[in-house]
Amino acid sequence: MYFETLNKVPEDLREKIKELYSSDPLTYVYLYYDLITPEESKDTALALNDDSMVLIYSGLGRNDILLYGNGVELIPNIDIHNIQTFNVKRLDLLEKKFPHMKAIKYIDMICDSPSTSDVAVRLDEKDIDQLVFIKKLSTGSGSIERVKKILKKPVFGVKVKEKIVSIGQISVNLPEVWIIGGVFTLPEYRGMGYAGEVVKALAWEARRNGALPLLHVREDNLPAIRAYSRVGFKELRRRWWLV
Repeated sequence: MYFETLNKVPEDLREKIKELYSSDPLTYVYLYYDLITPEESKDTALALNDDSMVLIYSGLGRNDILLYGNGVELIPNIDIHNIQTFNVKRLDLLEKKFPHMKAIKYIDMICDSPSTSDVAVRLDEKDIDQLVFIKKLSTGSGSIERVKKILKKPVFGVKVKEKIVSIGQISVNLPEVWIIGGVFTLPEYRGMGYAGEVVKALAWEARRNGALPLLHVREDNLPAIRAYSRVGFKELRRRWWLV
């Protein structure tokens, strides 16, 4: 089955997805979030068969894939930025279909009991100009409109003499799970513990709201893993991503 947007998913399938999320929020958080969030639903397609699902997100001018299972044949032949996998047992099939992409292990990390940060602060619209600059530096693109959208969810940063030097944000916020992303520190301020403080503040905010904070990090990014571990994050699992 194929649905060109999640808005067209029938009610019985919506209920099944809700049940999947209820049984395992940390695995199905993206699927459920995109299903129930109108602006995400319109940009996300879903393909599925008896034992696999593929989520195809086409927002932000790029295509990102989430693959649940081994249904590589469900992935369309389009220009793809990255592929996240869950429960994939045939990585060779993915590598054969996408030889131009590189398979890398990512670690999912969660934190039950973060402490508060005395350094990181919540950012708001008065910080837009600096946030646009940092987003352009970290991702290659940024706009006032995009930053305003990001600020609808918690964004924290560290300031040095009113200059924002490190940021992080919540990309998904459901009652059970908040996903931390967009962590970036200006090059000249790295190695000072600022990214850890930002992640600590975001994790605390998630727990304060009753949710479990979740983040993804490349397994070869040892400085980031050490920083997150000091905050209290622990490894949940490792998954293949193709980038």
